[in-house]
Amino acid sequence: MYRASIGIIGLVFLLIGTSMYMSASKEALFYAGTLIRIGTMMIVTWLAYPQLEKHGSKIPTVLIGIGILILIVLATRPSLGRIVIGIVIISLAVSFLMKLMSGKNRNRVRRR
Repeated sequence: MYRASIGIIGLVFLLIGTSMYMSASKEALFYAGTLIRIGTMMIVTWLAYPQLEKHGSKIPTVLIGIGILILIVLATRPSLGRIVIGIVIISLAVSFLMKLMSGKNRNRVRRR
């Protein structure tokens, strides 16, 4: 069900973006490019959906949502790529450090 709707929405975005691009209006070029990028991303997600579903139990839902949001931001504003990559690296480092610190506390056993 979800796979079909992702594919249909992606195809609709591609068609609308292509038709807006063909209209050759200066204002429509930004929106056309954005729709084409997001449509392409959704079609790729549609193609990879069985693998995403297979590994979905290992990846938290929040992380998938953040990943999709980052891809949409990069599709609309590619110039923000460096900032987004920096934020992702910092958040992964903080997450790794928190996991590392919580693991040390669990391994300590108090002996009397």
